[in-house]
Amino acid sequence: MKITAATRVLLFALALLLPLLMGASAAAESASPKLAETVDAYLILDYLPPAIYEGDALSACFRIESAGPANAAFELRGRAFDDAGKELKTFSKKVQPAPGEFASATLDFETQGAARITVELFDGALATGAFAAVFQREDAPWPETRVTQGRLVLASNGDTLVPLVRKKRAVEERAFAPLDWVMGRGAQNTPLRDGKTLLFAPAKWNLKTAGIAPLGPFSAGGGTPIIRAMDAILHACRQAGALKLSRVVIVLPPEDLELATDSRTYHLALSALLARLNKAGVAQTVLYAPFKFGCNEAHRKALWKEAHAAAALYTARIDDPTDWMTEAAWLADPHTPGVFAPSPNATGRKMIEQALSDLIK
Repeated sequence: MKITAATRVLLFALALLLPLLMGASAAAESASPKLAETVDAYLILDYLPPAIYEGDALSACFRIESAGPANAAFELRGRAFDDAGKELKTFSKKVQPAPGEFASATLDFETQGAARITVELFDGALATGAFAAVFQREDAPWPETRVTQGRLVLASNGDTLVPLVRKKRAVEERAFAPLDWVMGRGAQNTPLRDGKTLLFAPAKWNLKTAGIAPLGPFSAGGGTPIIRAMDAILHACRQAGALKLSRVVIVLPPEDLELATDSRTYHLALSALLARLNKAGVAQTVLYAPFKFGCNEAHRKALWKEAHAAAALYTARIDDPTDWMTEAAWLADPHTPGVFAPSPNATGRKMIEQALSDLIK
């Protein structure tokens, strides 16, 4: 093959440029950011109580998953802070999960005097996971929130919100018991003429009562329904602002019956709500116990018992919706016996709407 003079010039130029191009490529590669090292462990929150009595110890349960190929020791470090951000206590636990396996660990925190807690997972000096929670006391204004992975968290920074409840004991006012027996408790049933009434009821029931604010629907995995309801109600009360609230009427959500909410959690959450409504100056709170046709009877009775106990502590009125519990109010089709809908039918809705209208007219 005959090489022309022009080809020789071109090949010579390429020979000169090739080392320069390769050097530039190597320089660019060395200047590129390095990929972050892979995480060797994951911190997973298994359990945190959605509400707790003030002064009780809070137990936070975690799993530590080892993602590395070899055995490694990790440190789980907990810290508690007061309202001013001063550290109150630091403690730690050593955990050593096998490669690709989990190890469990529980940290106990004192709530007395604490405002915020943090938990960090350390691999040597490197933090590989973190968690934080804030304690919300009754006197503090209710913050902006959102729901993340079934937990109520602060909208501002994602810290998990744990409402605190002061321990109370119901004391019966026996001096007025004979008057209640003779005259009945009708005075509590009459509408209050001054101020504003807020009315809350399950969204899935599709009630048409004027001024009703829907609660839910609350699905599995979206957090404890009574906690979600508390959050929605307190947000609505805050938005009412300077308006004087004479009465808050709440048809408690049925999803706690569907999702088997623990009775102790139910009592704590409802107590937290009622305490904060009292602090907000609500003159009267009226509750309707939760109900869903066909729910587990033992569980219904357990939640009703806790609802009545919480109402007694905070002088709220509570009604059992026995009139709404008939089969006729829940039939999916009036001509098909034995088939019931998840929500009340037209007959049931009319009955409920009338009861609620009588309270707020």
